[in-house]
Amino acid sequence: INSYIYQKTIGIGSSCRVKLCRKFQAGKECEYVVIKEVPLKNVDTSNGHEKIFQESNILASVSHPNIIGYKESFIENGYLCIVTEYADGGKQIGDLHSLIQKRREYFEEDQIMSWFTQIALALSHIHNMNIIHRDVKTQNIFTTNKRKVIKVGDFGISRILQGTEKAQTMIGMAKSQVELILNMSTYDQKTDIWALGCVLYELCSLQHPFIAKDIKTLVGKISENNYIPLPRQYSSDIRYLVSWMLSYETVKRPDIGEVL
Repeated sequence: INSYIYQKTIGIGSSCRVKLCRKFQAGKECEYVVIKEVPLKNVDTSNGHEKIFQESNILASVSHPNIIGYKESFIENGYLCIVTEYADGGKQIGDLHSLIQKRREYFEEDQIMSWFTQIALALSHIHNMNIIHRDVKTQNIFTTNKRKVIKVGDFGISRILQGTEKAQTMIGMAKSQVELILNMSTYDQKTDIWALGCVLYELCSLQHPFIAKDIKTLVGKISENNYIPLPRQYSSDIRYLVSWMLSYETVKRPDIGEVL
């Protein structure tokens, strides 16, 4: 990574590793960036490397205050390297999942709705560009500016990754399994909405709405919308919104415009 100075590894997953680096720019202050390194064996190269960079160009065309900014991508030493903005969470990189796991009491509803609105605005922006996120989950949503500003990351990355077991989704399962559970032939904008409902539920209850030991039980819970009710402190409006977005039937789910 010639023009980048390695700082530390901030994440290692089944399909990639994530590094914090500083971009060297002569005569300028070094900028912190995040580089996600994906082994080329996990990348869809059926149409050659050109397809990868076509998808990267799509990511580069997106600019929104609530979306992690894409900078560039390149191939080096058998890895596809995807360079994005660094969301520092105030003092350190912070995602909502980590924040929720450390939380010992429920968030105030005003705080939740502030974050949720920013997430929804980010999804609205990409949906209006006919781009699907495909991996909406609290692990891919980051806090910045002392947790006041939310930025959605990793959108579109699964357009580049192969649809294998290594491409994990919002509930830690293979994308193909989630599609089967949700009775989908394709992953569309309404699936992003279902995942957004999971995020809102998790912000309220500090846990995922659908937890099961096996696929059969999980299918039953999702199809029956069987989740533990939200804590009593939350309003009927937020309860209805969660229920609406988690509707099993696609046609009953709102689009992002209706959510906002």
